[in-house]
Amino acid sequence: MNAQTLDQLSQLNAGVTLERLEVAMKEVAIGVANAEKNGEVTLKLKIAPQKGTNGQVNIDAIVSFKKPNTKGFTAEERTDMTPMFVSREGLSALPEQPGLDFDKSGKVANLK
Repeated sequence: MNAQTLDQLSQLNAGVTLERLEVAMKEVAIGVANAEKNGEVTLKLKIAPQKGTNGQVNIDAIVSFKKPNTKGFTAEERTDMTPMFVSREGLSALPEQPGLDFDKSGKVANLK
């Protein structure tokens, strides 16, 4: 996974989605080790257009897991929706600001 993809994932629900994924992985790993059964963690992204907007989408991030225990499994699913902007760079929680030029150091070079 490249840095841009990780940055985009970290913007989903202001980072809460990645935190939920991390917790789910930890909980399932503990359950697998203790129960000696397979577990499962899933991150599913559903992307839909925002009606009446130009270049905006809604992303439903669904984190679900199936944690084994001695009597069976515990399952949980959480869904968060994040509006995102589509740009030349990919997805961002913030819109592009046309008219801003940046120099090599990343500072704003001029305002149009």
